[in-house]
Amino acid sequence: MAKIMYNQSTDMGITWGTPVQLFSSLNCGFTAIASCGSSVHIVWMDSLGSDRASFYKRSSDNGATWGPTVCLDSVTKFWPGIACSNNLVIATLNKDLSGNTEVFIKRSLDTGSTWLTEQRISNATNRSEDPAINILGGDVHLSWNDKRSDTMNIYYCHSSDSGATWGPETQLTTIDSYTSMVCLDGNHVDVPHGIRTAGAFDVWNSESNDTGSTRLPDQQLTNTPALGEIYPFMVRDGLNMHLVYIGPGGANYLYSADGGVSWDVPLLLSASTQPFIAYTGCVLHVIFANGGHINYMRNPTGNSNCSVLGTNNFSENNFEASVFPNPFTSEATITFSESQKNTALKISDAIGREIKTINFTGRQITIDLNIKSGIYFVQVSNERGTFTSKLIKE
Repeated sequence: MAKIMYNQSTDMGITWGTPVQLFSSLNCGFTAIASCGSSVHIVWMDSLGSDRASFYKRSSDNGATWGPTVCLDSVTKFWPGIACSNNLVIATLNKDLSGNTEVFIKRSLDTGSTWLTEQRISNATNRSEDPAINILGGDVHLSWNDKRSDTMNIYYCHSSDSGATWGPETQLTTIDSYTSMVCLDGNHVDVPHGIRTAGAFDVWNSESNDTGSTRLPDQQLTNTPALGEIYPFMVRDGLNMHLVYIGPGGANYLYSADGGVSWDVPLLLSASTQPFIAYTGCVLHVIFANGGHINYMRNPTGNSNCSVLGTNNFSENNFEASVFPNPFTSEATITFSESQKNTALKISDAIGREIKTINFTGRQITIDLNIKSGIYFVQVSNERGTFTSKLIKE
């Protein structure tokens, strides 16, 4: 019996709760997850009679309780995907149309409560499969594997109105290509993918810096012809780019600190299968399957776009401030060494969910936080940069 399981950490991956079973059947699997605020959305593939089907389940309270299972599609060919932004939730569906596979989407405008009629995105009249989706605001981006010609290529499509209408299908590659995903950060739209050369795949990246309107020349990120690298998954935070993929030895990690101009030497994380990566603040999170288990790794300072500077002070680049008391019970006061202008304070919980944002000018500010006990982070942003310190609520 196969099972769909869910687990969460409330302290940014330091500790984990008890796994919760959401669904079980003989053939369920290929799960995808997305979260926005307190809503968590999960899709997976299973059998429905003689056909495959795509199913959906959601939680509106950070995974504490779960709603009913919903069948989104009853003629699924390959696995579904999911993405969300505020109340918008979009599931990708790969449907079998009389031996022809095409990419569809299904939208919800009320955080998964109800679903609109499905929309067809690809028009290959052959093989369009394995769609990847990502959403930032009202911009929705899709990529998929497409064999409308005799060679498998990567195709891309963009919607600027929350998926209501779509632009043209754009071919990103011209030689044997496979396994793409979509990474979003501001105006950057990255589509890392595999390209087969010399009999093996290498990881390449197709980048746009204008929300997908135009694309820069493809960049080759790996080159091990005898072994190959495939199934990339990437996140970007400004100039920081973090990529994981299956390569020599298992799950590999690749980092660029300059927006992809140059890349560090690959790092072998584990002798495992498909890795995935995410970040919250400075912390990098990687999960991968190995030996029949889901494994997790974290790097608490791996994303260098911010610095965690102790539990009671900031001190970097001539920027100084103190936080007192810390731990605190109800109020914490931040005192700066000199008056600040146009400064933003953002309080987030341990998994990156925003609690409060304050804009202020001055040398001292007292924050009143009616929140439960735990670990939080205060991020200070102004013209000098972004600085982060840990807050502990007793």
